[in-house]
Formats: sequence, C-alpha cells, structure tokens
Amino acid sequence: MDEYTERDIMGLDRQGNYYSRHLSAMTGEQLHDKSDIAAELAWRDARIDELSGAIDQLLSKPYVTEADIQRARAAQNGNSKSKAKAKDK
Repeated sequence: MDEYTERDIMGLDRQGNYYSRHLSAMTGEQLHDKSDIAAELAWRDARIDELSGAIDQLLSKPYVTEADIQRARAAQNGNSKSKAKAKDK
C-alpha cells in the first residue's frame, strides 16, 4: 500500500473537520512547500510515536498511580509548549 493514497476528505470532515481544519491551518501558516509540510508531518509522527510509547509504558504496569498520570500529563504539556516556543523563533 502506498503511504499517500487518495483519502475520503469529506468523510474526514464528517468525522471531526480534520481535513478543512488542517487545510486552513496550513494556508494560514503559509505551509505551501512540500518541505514545509513534510517537516510538520515529521514532527507529528515523532510526537505520535512518543505518546504511543508513553501509553504502552503505562499499560505495561500492573496498576497506574495518580503520580504516573501526572507525569504523563506533565510530559504532554511540556512538549506542546516546546513546539510553541520553537515556532516563535
């Protein structure tokens, strides 16, 4: 299967306005070049992998404590802030 195949953009919008929201954001942020778009997709892929790993780690424990949840939330918030800081530069 190709990594980039034709997508049901109307279906994606019905599910949660995914396509139109990203199209508007990319236009607003002037992400017109393939390189700019690839950089954003790469950052998101890395973030998804990081969060998936954190979920896997939590699920591998026999029980999850409130402290585990707080650490996961802190990591999530910290990474979101660092992306915003990087964008501001």
